Amino acid sequence: MTGTSEIRPTSAETLAHVLAVDIVGRATASADDLSRSLAILSEIAVTCETYEQAKKEGLLVTVPLPGGLILLFLGEPTTSVQCALELYETIRELPSMSVIMALHSGSVGVAADESGAFRAVGDGVEVTRALIEGGHPGQILLSESYAASLEQDETFASQIVEENDTTSGASPEKRYRIEPQKLFIIEREDSAGVHHALASALSDDGHEISGEGHSKSGIEWAKSLESRIRSADTVVAIVSDLNDDSDLVQFQLEIAIDERRKRGKPQIVPVWAKEGPTPDGPLAALNRNLHHAVWAGAEDNDRVISEVRAVLASGQTEIDTERLDSVRPVSAGGAVSSDSKFYVERPADKEFEEALRAHESIILVKGPRQSGKTSLIGRGVRFAEDLGWRCTTTDFQNLSSRQLQSEDHFYRVVAATLNLELGFDYDFDRDWIDTFGSNLNMGRFLRSLVASSEQPLVWFMDEADRLFTAPFASGFFGLVRSWHNARATDRRGPWPRLTIVIGYATEAHLFIEDLNQSPFNVGCEVELTMFTLENTQDLNARYGNPIADPSDVQALYALINGQPFLTRRAFDVLIRNKMDVATLLATAHREDGPFGDHLKRTLASVSQLPFVWDALKKSLAAPNLPDSDGLHRLVAAGLLVRKSERGYQLSCELYRRFLAHYLEAE
Repeated sequence: MTGTSEIRPTSAETLAHVLAVDIVGRATASADDLSRSLAILSEIAVTCETYEQAKKEGLLVTVPLPGGLILLFLGEPTTSVQCALELYETIRELPSMSVIMALHSGSVGVAADESGAFRAVGDGVEVTRALIEGGHPGQILLSESYAASLEQDETFASQIVEENDTTSGASPEKRYRIEPQKLFIIEREDSAGVHHALASALSDDGHEISGEGHSKSGIEWAKSLESRIRSADTVVAIVSDLNDDSDLVQFQLEIAIDERRKRGKPQIVPVWAKEGPTPDGPLAALNRNLHHAVWAGAEDNDRVISEVRAVLASGQTEIDTERLDSVRPVSAGGAVSSDSKFYVERPADKEFEEALRAHESIILVKGPRQSGKTSLIGRGVRFAEDLGWRCTTTDFQNLSSRQLQSEDHFYRVVAATLNLELGFDYDFDRDWIDTFGSNLNMGRFLRSLVASSEQPLVWFMDEADRLFTAPFASGFFGLVRSWHNARATDRRGPWPRLTIVIGYATEAHLFIEDLNQSPFNVGCEVELTMFTLENTQDLNARYGNPIADPSDVQALYALINGQPFLTRRAFDVLIRNKMDVATLLATAHREDGPFGDHLKRTLASVSQLPFVWDALKKSLAAPNLPDSDGLHRLVAAGLLVRKSERGYQLSCELYRRFLAHYLEAE
């Protein structure tokens, strides 16, 4: 029978790889509806690449069923599953049709019934029919023997899942199913097609491919972006020197890494396109911590596809939790060193320096996202070190979810880090006593640390917002407050030599139960402001005057209101000759414009939580609103600023232009 394009009615049987497709609901469908569904199913089948190729080679026989199809493949075993996945890819997009598919390799013959119509008979068919009887809509079921043979192929091995319920149906074997993996591809500037090649190959393997997409936008896209990343089995990140400063690329990676820490998925598979990320760029840490495939041109497509397939088949990347914990993409542009010629001094710089020099016990560095908090803290570190003081920095964003699960684990990690960074020799085995509890142990440790030297100690805490939602947040910040109080109550203690700097964006009172037991109402507050017009003019000069006309500098300032990140991004675009100033100003609010990544990230961020999106709409329609969690989150994100005692407005014209369309459509 092998090699023939048709099988005549015969009692002889031969080995075939059977794909049975059954239309869900056929028993109750009207004759017309069933006829239409069968016609659509047949049309989809004949357009499948695997179907066409097998038919052309004479290795396929199609046998209609009253409510579906039987496809008999006579070549390689994988052809039947490949065809099933191709059918799945198309049918899952059709809301009007649902099918159950089953696969088995066994003996098959074709016979004619009393009416003269062909029907498939034999073990190969009976097993698939039994599998379908116990199946559910959308499933691709496998017999135990077929699953065993398919496991030998790395393309499909990772997609085979044993069914928990093996008792339904008439099959005596265990039942398995093919479960296509959900893949999310992160990519912004695909210079030579590796994204298309990967997406096409992995889609052909049956995987569900999703991604940010250059042409996709809108509020529904924004709302679904985070959920699609978090629900993915694997995230493939295509990173090059062209996109490693992309705000949106980093945003997506932050989500993927956060979700991986929480549930062990998604896998994160970087593909370095061309030169990969710049050595000192914000994604350079990924190069050091994650196994990655390297792509230099179209000639590498097959090898990169093979490497990614191998990772999917193995079910794991060459990383572990501890290595992943050290990976944190930073905001595009990153912190600006205090000795950089592009560092802009603002009133907060002088206030911060004066507070440090005065040995304030607690200094609160407050400002919205991307306003320069980390840069200012870095400047404070430099200032304190120049005075010969001891300094240590804890970036709470670098702590994993696992390290924030319990109070004791958190304190031990923080204490061990301080001990190591300051070269302190604390005997944790002897002096960290479980009976005392976490707070008392941390207090004893810090007292010993401060007392170990006559030099002042400045503990810089960055991204303190990360702790606000931790179960022990109030307890920790209460402990910080107790160290402040100890200056008065523990007169012989070393506490006057300790200064704690806390950098944060979100209003603490939204999360801290009792502000009177926290440092947020006793600390010396240093609040960051936006760049002034004079700052913007000065930066233009430092960048070599890419904006020649002073009126254009004023127009840029009027558009972005001195937002530090946007100001630096504008000058970066201009000095790289990506566009002239007229084009930048005209296209600034567009998704394909100079700030497109940042704007799409902003839209994705504020649309994830309904109460935040609702607060944004209400604040624009009626600015005089009472304080709310949503409003304060928007202020922390840098999207809103307080206009009056109870009123808020968008922080710059750029946001108004970009968001107007989405807000009006709601």
